[in-house]
Amino acid sequence: MLALSLGSLLAHGFHTQVLEEKAVIVRVEETNGVGVGYAFYEVYAPEGTFAYQKGQADGEGLISFVPNKKGQWRIEAREDSDHGVHAVQVLVEVDEVLSLTPFKRSFFERYGGILTGLALLWAGTMTLLYVRKQKA
Repeated sequence: MLALSLGSLLAHGFHTQVLEEKAVIVRVEETNGVGVGYAFYEVYAPEGTFAYQKGQADGEGLISFVPNKKGQWRIEAREDSDHGVHAVQVLVEVDEVLSLTPFKRSFFERYGGILTGLALLWAGTMTLLYVRKQKA
C-alpha cells in the first residue's frame, strides 16, 4: 500500500528546465507611453486559428513568447476599462532562423497624435466659423 502511494506521488511530479531561447517581447502601451499592465492577450501562430498562447501581460505591459516556426505571428491584446474595451493587434514577422524582421508601427501608431491634433484644430475652426456665421 505504501509503495503504491509513493509511486503515484512520483508519477505526478513536475520537473523544470531553464532554457535560453529567442523570445519575442511586445510592450503594450497607452498613447502616453505608459505600459498597460496586466492586459489580456492571445498569440496566434502563422495561419493559426486557435491561440498558441494566452495570458496577461506583466505589470509593465510586456508580453513574451517563443515562436516555433517562421511566418507572421499575430498578438491581440485588450484591456477592459470603465469606459469600454481598448484593443490592439500587432503583427510580428519571424524569419527562418526564428529572428525578428524589422518591426514597423502601424500608420495610426506613428501619426495618430498628429492626425488627432489636426482633426481637433479643424473641428475648432469649423465651429468658430459656424458660430460667426450664425451671429452675422
